[in-house]
Amino acid sequence: MTRLLVSVRSAAEARAALAGGVDLIDVKEPNAGALGAARPDVWREVLQAVDRRRPVSVALGELLKPDAMMLTAEAAALSAESLGSNDAGLAFAKVGLAGCRRADDWRNRWQRLIGALGDSIAPVSVYYADAEN
Repeated sequence: MTRLLVSVRSAAEARAALAGGVDLIDVKEPNAGALGAARPDVWREVLQAVDRRRPVSVALGELLKPDAMMLTAEAAALSAESLGSNDAGLAFAKVGLAGCRRADDWRNRWQRLIGALGDSIAPVSVYYADAEN
């Protein structure tokens, strides 16, 4: 079965995607990179607009970005509790693995990220087919 994922940057774009028959809404900020994270207030607005009608994913950026602690903080901000409900409708959080082949501690960082996400949000690792490492 083919399904349609649409990446959005705002609640207005999410509403347009819903009207167009989207199957999965992906929140990201492309100006911050292929997996650029949108601000947490954008996450909340999109989740409110979608209102659990479709699964929602968010991009968190690269696992090895310079401020790895910020990535974990972003993941913690995704917890259903901080989003204002026990079931906010957030299904997935995507993180890029660019450069992980060269990093000895990437598995530890990944485990910290998973811990920060909690049980209700599935982590999705993203690898680039055209990446060298």
